Amino acid sequence: MKTAIIKYLETDRSYRGGVSLVLKYSPKLGLKKQLNIHPQSDYLQGCIIEELRELAGIKTSDLKIILLKAVVISSREIKPSFAIGMDEPLKSDDEYLSRFPEPETVIPKVSLPATGRSKKKVEPVKKPSRKK
Repeated sequence: MKTAIIKYLETDRSYRGGVSLVLKYSPKLGLKKQLNIHPQSDYLQGCIIEELRELAGIKTSDLKIILLKAVVISSREIKPSFAIGMDEPLKSDDEYLSRFPEPETVIPKVSLPATGRSKKKVEPVKKPSRKK
C-alpha cells in the first residue's frame, strides 16, 4: 500500500489515480461517498492527497518535498502515435490531416454593405399630433 501511494505521488498525481487509491485503501466511508458523488475540485484533490499521506504514514514535511518535485513519467508509459490504430508513426501534423478528406460543405458568399454613409436620405420620424 505504502509503495503504491508513494509511486502515485511521484509519478501520477491525477485525480482518477488518487480516487482509485482512496477507494481501495481508505476505511473512511464518508470520504469515499464524497468522491463518488461530487465532481472533481481542488478541495477534493487536497482531501485525496491528505488521506493518502495519512494512509502511507508520510510526514507533512516529507509530503511537501515530494509535491515540490516534478512529476516523472517513464518513457514506457508514453505510447507512440502508431499504437493508436495506425500502422506507422506520424512525421508531422500535415501528414495526419491528409488522412482525412476535405469537407464538401460549400459556404455561400455573403456580400457586406458598403462602409461609409449611405446616399439615401433618411427622414426623421414624425410624431402623431394630439387632437384636442
